[in-house]
Amino acid sequence: MEIDRESLLLEMRRFRYLKMVPEQSEEREPCSSVEPTGRKDTVSIPWSLVLLEVAERELSHERRWYHVIRHHVLRNKGVVSFFVETFPQEEDDEMTEALVLQSDFGVSDGAVSAMYGVAHSINPEIRIFDLTHDIPPFQIWEASYRLLQTVPYWTEQTVFVSVVDPGVGSRRKSVVARTRTNQYIITPDNGTLTHLWQAGYIAEVRQLDDRRHRLPRMGESYTFHGRDIFAFTGARLSSHVITFEEVGPLLPTEELVLLDRTFASSSDNGVTGIVEILDVRFGNVWTNIPVTLVRQVGLDIGNHVKVRVSYRDRIVYEQTLLFGHSFADVPVGSGVVYINSLDQIALALNQGSFAHAFEVGIGNDWSVSVQHIKGGDRT
Repeated sequence: MEIDRESLLLEMRRFRYLKMVPEQSEEREPCSSVEPTGRKDTVSIPWSLVLLEVAERELSHERRWYHVIRHHVLRNKGVVSFFVETFPQEEDDEMTEALVLQSDFGVSDGAVSAMYGVAHSINPEIRIFDLTHDIPPFQIWEASYRLLQTVPYWTEQTVFVSVVDPGVGSRRKSVVARTRTNQYIITPDNGTLTHLWQAGYIAEVRQLDDRRHRLPRMGESYTFHGRDIFAFTGARLSSHVITFEEVGPLLPTEELVLLDRTFASSSDNGVTGIVEILDVRFGNVWTNIPVTLVRQVGLDIGNHVKVRVSYRDRIVYEQTLLFGHSFADVPVGSGVVYINSLDQIALALNQGSFAHAFEVGIGNDWSVSVQHIKGGDRT
């Protein structure tokens, strides 16, 4: 029995089970059929298809159907040619999008591996990447910043799962955000989207219906939503099992939880901002002062500037530094002001850790000012 591609897809989408007997067998099973849904006739599934259970997957995307059928069926003799012809192999590269994970779990136990396992149970060919699992415990601010640092550089349709969730098991919402360049972020609604939202990257947000979108064998625990809800939903979204529209209702943007974050400002003397994040491995101090703001007040590379770092009302560092291109513009061990990889002002010690040397932290309590000094013109 010959069946065209469109009819086969329609039939599979209406079915909860598919079935096949060995191709080499002379026995013929009767064709299965389904009740018509607005059509006068129905298409029967050929006897030669292997039956695999897809009921709980609720698959609706053509590429995902290709993946499921291919994974479970192509290993059966006599069926390869049928499926290769019906679903060309070149679509294989498009069947799943990248899934990128971030958490404060670390990698010293099985938490991250369990998230991987859930994702692979949804799609054994899923492509999983780690943003980081070294966010300090409970530090939502840092999780928010790392998304800003990373998301814009991934391709359209990439799905991010970010789990820094001090309120796990509480009444806090779960959300899925779509960026203006069509990446997706699945995360607790606890401020993790702050930096992306304030930078203008978020297009819309939906509240994740976690009563529906959860691991079926979740059990009675409410303390590992990273595995049971976020990784599960992320894998289904990246594999086209569900669409963005199916995750739940739109969330009004004014209801989105945002962190309290102080913005950079300028004056006649210079610019002021906060310590946004630390370049952890090297100890560089990244501010939220954009280079455009610095140039608006007449400061530029080659100037010497007065730098002050304060914790609340206490000055912890105050020096005249070169505003340089990079670290090598100053001797080893000396401080320098430079433009970091996100085009914001940063402080460093050449081959040293500025943050460690002066015990600098992050957040609104840590302010940085960069000011003109007399005779500080370009050298």
